[in-house]
Amino acid sequence: MNLRLWLLLSVFVLPLFVSLDTSAVWDSNEAFYVQTPREMLATSDWIVPRFNGQARLNKPPLSYWLVASLYSLFGVSVFWERLLTAMCGLATVLAVLQLGRQLFSVRIAVLAAGILATTFRFLILSRRALIEILLLALLLWALVFLLQWAQSTRPIFLYGAALLLALAFLTKGPLVLLVPFIFAVFLIISGRKKLLLSRNIAPALVLFLVVAGSWFIALGIRYGWGPVSEFFLLENLGRYTSLEYGPQRGIFYYPLVFLGDFLPWSLFFVVSLLWWLMGDGGQMGKQRRQSMLFLGLWIAAWMAVFSFSHNKQEYYILPVYPAAALWLACYFQGPRFERLAAIAAGFIIFPISLVLAAGMTVLAGPSMVWWMIALPAFGFSVFVLQGYWKAASASLSLFFLLAFHLCSGPLENFRPIRQLAEQIEILESEREGNFRAGYWKLASPSLAFYLNQPILQLFKLEEAVEALSSKQRTYLIVEESELRKLLRQGTQFYIAGSSPRLSTNLRSFFQIVQSGRWTRPESWTRQVFLVSNQPTA
Repeated sequence: MNLRLWLLLSVFVLPLFVSLDTSAVWDSNEAFYVQTPREMLATSDWIVPRFNGQARLNKPPLSYWLVASLYSLFGVSVFWERLLTAMCGLATVLAVLQLGRQLFSVRIAVLAAGILATTFRFLILSRRALIEILLLALLLWALVFLLQWAQSTRPIFLYGAALLLALAFLTKGPLVLLVPFIFAVFLIISGRKKLLLSRNIAPALVLFLVVAGSWFIALGIRYGWGPVSEFFLLENLGRYTSLEYGPQRGIFYYPLVFLGDFLPWSLFFVVSLLWWLMGDGGQMGKQRRQSMLFLGLWIAAWMAVFSFSHNKQEYYILPVYPAAALWLACYFQGPRFERLAAIAAGFIIFPISLVLAAGMTVLAGPSMVWWMIALPAFGFSVFVLQGYWKAASASLSLFFLLAFHLCSGPLENFRPIRQLAEQIEILESEREGNFRAGYWKLASPSLAFYLNQPILQLFKLEEAVEALSSKQRTYLIVEESELRKLLRQGTQFYIAGSSPRLSTNLRSFFQIVQSGRWTRPESWTRQVFLVSNQPTA
């Protein structure tokens, strides 16, 4: 690749790294990946991860090990966890670049990298969800090695793929086995099933089992095999077959998630899929058709497996997006694209940028800075209508870059956990003795990170009443609506602080717009209170 393409690729990945430590830990999952490594260092126990003082064995520990290693070198900071997550996002984009070169061409590879890097869900997770992005990077690079092995039959590539898949297993568990299964099916369909009889597969399998099973063996030796069996039977098989671990969602949940999370590119993907099904894919050469077949198999397998799962989370189909980006990049390099889809995509992003600018004007005050966000969004609309796909991807990347950089700081005023944790520390700095802190119903595990001590995690009214009735000094974070329930119970408490929380669900958005109160900042927020069972003055 020439220098111009590398510079373009740099523009694509810039939003991954901007303002990493500006925003507080808010997402519940991220709280586990910043605090558990700290507790791992504090206990010097690298076998049993702990959160809030309790063993956390529902995920293997590779992600914790990586963050704890950075903590030990540079000190505890959310910056290092997010930098690691962003680096995994970069590794994923580079894997797509390499896959594009193996399956198609450099032009398609660069465009696919740009499409993935500017996909909404991938970008958000690459700044917050370490385990998902680490897993994705490992899976894609394992696929790179598998394809290289299929082309060259050199065993070093097969062993490299086995090692990467083993590390992926140590990241999230058995779902990584879907990758070699899909690859084996593809080899059979494409007439290369003899590769599955290679004598190098046995040592590669041994390498995988040794590395992937290392932590489970160490855990079993120390604590017995009960936790190991629970991991496989409850945390994995149980999540797939039971509704206890998540809300009930229909079998068509993931296609709808894909349409929203892969925006704006999902509109083109639907058109390209119709184009393929109508037989236009037959105009491609044999190698390109095989590559598209592999991508289609990859997408269909991940969608099907998780569509039949009882526990559905939107990020479970994250591995679909790199394949969709490659598919779409190939489609864009074809002889045509559908102008209707281009118009739809162009006129989705620009209005979204205007809504974002208007929202920031309401929440943070009038400023021309907010409307700068709309400029690259407008550029995206222009470029996509002209079919300039790399320029469109670069413009979309700049839109995300400006949005993250300009909005992260002001939005911190509406993320109350770090602020209320600081309020607790101020109050306790002038007091003696121990205190307890926690939350009731408003899931705030990041409080454990900011206070660096075990917290109360309460979900029942009786638990909150009991905690506030204790003689030990206690603080609870409570939403305003739940505060009224405590008052009706006659529970005595004192307000120690409060902070607004942004209401971000879609239903609230439409209700506020319909009511005509959208220009009032308080319409978009809900108060969160810090209450104590003892006077704070």
